[in-house]
Formats: sequence, structure tokens, C-alpha cells
Amino acid sequence: MKRVDEESRYEIIIITSLLKLISSIMSGHREQFIWKRSVQLAISCYQLTNHFPKSELYGLTNQMRRSAVSVPSNIAEGYGRNGKPEYIRFLHISLGSLRELDTQLYIAKEVGLASPEVFTPVMREVDELQRILVSALQKIEA
Repeated sequence: MKRVDEESRYEIIIITSLLKLISSIMSGHREQFIWKRSVQLAISCYQLTNHFPKSELYGLTNQMRRSAVSVPSNIAEGYGRNGKPEYIRFLHISLGSLRELDTQLYIAKEVGLASPEVFTPVMREVDELQRILVSALQKIEA
């Protein structure tokens, strides 16, 4: 009788651990600081591009929004993949999207799509998130 109780206890422990793991996988990326920051950046980019002329809707507006959304999307996708190497790969893709966004912001500012002062906070966010992502990659790859 004691052996059955012990086996049942281990089964409960295993099932509980699996449920915790599944729960972590299902919402884990939303708990990541870099994911949260990149979502905020995407929101800032949408707000910024609302000031752009309608003639840019299918130009830089669309490109900037897609780049901005790509950052947290790739962080989330990488988090859900199997293993550290794939997660690292998707963080690199996020960093690439962030650098695309930086370039697009620079061009949009230079051609005067909005007043220069509205670009400054978003460009600072991009710089800060790049530093955070690079730092995270260095720690994970070490």
C-alpha cells in the first residue's frame, strides 16, 4: 500500500511540474522585460507615424510599423522555440529589425515627415532597446 501512495505522489509531482512548464511556455514571453519594452516601442512608433502625411501610408509609415512590430514578435517566437540556439537566433532577428527601424526613423526625420522633436523620444527608445538586446545576447551567448 505504501508503494502505491509513493508512486501516486511522484505522479502528482510530475503532473504539477508539467503544468507549470506548460503555463510558463504559454505566457513566458510576456513576462520578459525586453518583450515588454519592445511592445512599448511598437506602440510609440504607431503613435509617431500617425503624424506622418497620408501619402506615406504605404511607404515609411508601413515599413516602420512592420519593423517595430517585428521586434517583440521575434522575441516571442524565439522564446517559444526549442532551445537556446534558436532563441538566440530570433533575438538577433529582433536586433536586425530594430536596426532597420532606427534607419527608417532617421530617414523619416531627415525628410521632414514630422517635426524633429517628436522623433527624439522614439529614437532614444530604439537606442536603449538596442543596448538591452545586445547585452542580453552577450549574457545568453556567454
